[in-house]
Amino acid sequence: MAIALDDAIFFGVNKPTIWPPDIKTAAFTVQNSVAATTPSGGSGGIADDVNAAMALVEADGYVVNGHWARPQVKAKLRGLKDTTGAPIFNAQLRGWQNVEAQPELYNEKIVFSNAGFSNFQDDTDPGMAGGIQLITGDWNQGLIGIRQDLTWKKLDQAALFDGSGQLVYNLPQQDMVAMRVVARYAWQVPNPINRMNLQDNGLAGSRYPFATVRQGA
Repeated sequence: MAIALDDAIFFGVNKPTIWPPDIKTAAFTVQNSVAATTPSGGSGGIADDVNAAMALVEADGYVVNGHWARPQVKAKLRGLKDTTGAPIFNAQLRGWQNVEAQPELYNEKIVFSNAGFSNFQDDTDPGMAGGIQLITGDWNQGLIGIRQDLTWKKLDQAALFDGSGQLVYNLPQQDMVAMRVVARYAWQVPNPINRMNLQDNGLAGSRYPFATVRQGA
């Protein structure tokens, strides 16, 4: 359920139509999307890309307070070296070896997802120009409402069908047990007018509290 919720919020996968645009689409619409420069290693590269994405959010009047990334970003950050060959992000990314510590990037928390989302992979969407490797922004502007707490029911005498009406599982015949879990969530991005960006409508103008870093080659 957590994967389904994240997939809908970040990438629009099976997103309810009454929800606002997903973060990937909305960020690209307002040009809060940065194309990756250096795939890995060397100076600059992913560090410059993240900084550029943060700057887009800040220019819209928001304070970046967190990042969300695919696990492969760790290697790209570890690979950044200064002119003496020392790791650039050694201090800023403390906590990887300590499960009780919160990893940070540019002094803001960073969360790495191990869910393996399809939209974290390189995609062929020409409008989006590749998959997403990192999302940064003002997470106070991402509001999740729990409209119904979790309910569940164990089933062992049911037939399960897919969206096209084809039988997938016959629980009693196949000696199987299923769990039906139901929950209702709401998602919204307030995106209020502020002194830095006075556009009436963020998606019609240029204001949005999140930005993305797309994947490179």
